[in-house]
Amino acid sequence: SIDNGVLTIKGEKTTSKKDEGKNYITREISYGSYARSVSLPDTVDVDQAKASFKKGMLWVILPKKPECAKKFREITVEKAADK
Repeated sequence: SIDNGVLTIKGEKTTSKKDEGKNYITREISYGSYARSVSLPDTVDVDQAKASFKKGMLWVILPKKPECAKKFREITVEKAADK
């Protein structure tokens, strides 16, 4: 979610593992939730933000506003004067 220029990512992890041997049975259960918040610069176009989950990774795309795109400017390098 994005609220007041802050991107918040929340998730929950749950796993359960059962191991049955000849003379025993074990079960492990782990779980937990997490959240991370990141302040976004004013140049982010929050209306065009997208997120997807693929190959076990969360991908978040935050494009810049069109008016904030960097403008190209060529700079001439001058030779220093010899002393």
